[in-house]
Amino acid sequence: MSSSSSSSSDNDDIDLTINQIVMNNVRAAELIKELYDNNLLQDEVGETSKIPRGPRKDRGREEGHNKLVADYFAEHPVYNDVDFDRRFRMSRRLFLRIVNDLDREVDFFKQQWDARGVKGFSPLQKCASAIRQLAYGSASDAFDEYLRMSETTSRDCLEHFCKGIIFLYMRQYLRKPTATDVQAIYALHEQTHGLPGMLGSIDCMHWYWKNCPMAWRGQFHRGDHTGPSVILEAVASQDQWIWHAFFGVPGATNDIIVVNQSPIFNDLFENKAPDSSFVVNNTHYNHGYYLADGIYPEWTTFVKAFRYPVEEPRVHFKTRQESARKDIERTFATLKDKWHVVKYPARVWTQRKLSLIMHTCIILHNMIREDEGFSHYPFDPTEVLPGEIETTISEEDRARNVNLVKNRERHANLRHDLSIHGSGKADVAAGMTGMACTIKDGLRKPTLLREASMAEAKAKEIVASNPVVVFSKSYCPFCADVKKLLTEAGCSSFKAIELDKESISYMRLNVNGGKWLVNPSTPGLNLAASRLWPMGINSGKHALAVVKPCRDYKLWDVNRHDLYSLQLFRALALGKCFQKDFGEELSALKHLAESVKYS
Repeated sequence: MSSSSSSSSDNDDIDLTINQIVMNNVRAAELIKELYDNNLLQDEVGETSKIPRGPRKDRGREEGHNKLVADYFAEHPVYNDVDFDRRFRMSRRLFLRIVNDLDREVDFFKQQWDARGVKGFSPLQKCASAIRQLAYGSASDAFDEYLRMSETTSRDCLEHFCKGIIFLYMRQYLRKPTATDVQAIYALHEQTHGLPGMLGSIDCMHWYWKNCPMAWRGQFHRGDHTGPSVILEAVASQDQWIWHAFFGVPGATNDIIVVNQSPIFNDLFENKAPDSSFVVNNTHYNHGYYLADGIYPEWTTFVKAFRYPVEEPRVHFKTRQESARKDIERTFATLKDKWHVVKYPARVWTQRKLSLIMHTCIILHNMIREDEGFSHYPFDPTEVLPGEIETTISEEDRARNVNLVKNRERHANLRHDLSIHGSGKADVAAGMTGMACTIKDGLRKPTLLREASMAEAKAKEIVASNPVVVFSKSYCPFCADVKKLLTEAGCSSFKAIELDKESISYMRLNVNGGKWLVNPSTPGLNLAASRLWPMGINSGKHALAVVKPCRDYKLWDVNRHDLYSLQLFRALALGKCFQKDFGEELSALKHLAESVKYS
C-alpha cells in the first residue's frame, strides 16, 4: 500500500519537473524573440558573425511571378511569340518543356513554401532568370527589378539550371553519333558538299576568362590573345548540330595539343565506334573523317585542303573543302550570337562552373536546332550509345588502331581520292601531266608540252641559262627556299627587296652573272604587264617570265598560291611550263627593264 502511494508521488514529481522545463523553454524562446524584435541582440550578432547578413527585402516574388505570366504565358500575353523567341532564344513551346521537366525531376525547381507559409519562387521565375543570364551574358542581379530575385538566388538558379539541363538532356542532345546517325550525316554531307564519308568539321574556340586566378594566367593566356581563355573543341555537321564538345584545356595551348588530349577518337581506338565505313573513288575506308584546317596532323580522321594546289582537281577540292569547313565557323558564330555568356569574358571563378555553362549552351543550341526543324536525328532512349559499350581491348590492339589512324600515307590517299571524286578528272589523277586552262582577253595557257621525265632536265636548263623576271603583288615569304631551288638549277644568286610604302615588292636575281631589275610599282611596267597579263598585277596574280639572250621571250602565268608555295618551281622542274610568245609587248618590257639604273 505504502509502495504504491510512493510510486505515484514520484510520477507526479517527474511530471511537474517536465512541465517546469517546458515552461522555462517557452519563456526563454519568447524572451529571445522579444530581444530580436527590439534589436537588443544586434551587437552580439555583429561580434560573432564575420559577414553580417543584410536586411531582408520583401521583393514581392509573387508579384514577379504574376507579371512574368501576364507578359509571356497568359492566354493573351503582352508580348507575342517573336518577342519571346528573341528574348529567350527559343520558342515558348520548348521553354515550357524544359520548365516542366526540371520541375518534375529536379528538387530545386519545385515550388516550395517557407515556415511562414509564403510561396517561394516559381519554376518559371527560376528558369527565366537562368536563361536570361545565358542569353544576355549579364550579371546575376540584372533582372532583380523584373523577376524580384536577389543576386545570390539568381546565381543559384543558373548553377542548378545548368546541372539539370546536363542531367536531363546530355545523353540525347550531346551524344556520340550512332550507326543510324552516321548514315544520316553521310547523306547530308554527300548532298550538300559532295564529300562522301564526312562526319563534320572540327575546330577550336577560345572563351575568355575574366576572373581567371592570377596564379593560373600563365597557362591560360597565349600571346596572340588579349587575355586568359579556355578552349572548346567541337565537331559540327552542315546543319550546325554539335556532335562533340571537349572543353577545359588552358588557352595557352594550340589545336594540336587539344586534339591529343581530346577523347574524340577513344571509341575508335577501343573498337567502340559504330560502323562508319564508306567508299570513294572505288576505295574502301573503315571510318569517316572530319574537315580540319592546316594545323591539324595528317591522320586518316582528318581531311585538310591542299595548301598550294596546281592540278585542277586539287584546286577544285581545295575550294570545296574550305567552303564545307565553314560549317564549324558558322556554328561557333551562332552559338555566340545566341548565348552571349560565351561571347563575353566569363565572370565565374572556377573551371567547373565554366564547363557547366559551356555544355549547357551547347545542349540548348542542339535542342533549338531540333525544335526549329533545322536538324532531326531520331533518338531511342533504350539504345546503347557508342560510349556506353563495355569492351576489353589489349594494349597491342589499341596501339595498332592508333597507328592506323595516324597513318600519313592513308591520309594522303584519302585526300587524293576525294579530290578525284568531285572533279571528274580521272585522267589527271592517272598521271597525265597535261592541263589546259584559259584566262581573260584571249590569252591561253597551252596544254603541257612534254612528259615529266623529259621535261625536268629541259626546265632546269631553261632556268639556268636565262634571266628570270617575277611580278609579285607582295613580298614572298619563301625566298630562301626559292633561292635554294634556283641555285640547284644553276642560278648564281637571289635577292628580294621590298620597295614602296604599299608593300609592293620587286625581286632582283643575278643569274649567271647577268643582272636585271623589274619594279612592279613603275607605271610603265604596269601598263606593259596589263597588256601581257589581262588579270593585272593588282588582282593578286603573278607571272614568271624567262628572257633569253636571243630576245626570245617566254611567259609562264601562274596563280598566287602556286607562287607563294614551291609548287611554281617544282612545276618548272616537272616541265609544267605554259609557253607563249608575246612579240612587241615583251620587247617593250625588256626595254623598260634595261632602262632601270642598278644600285
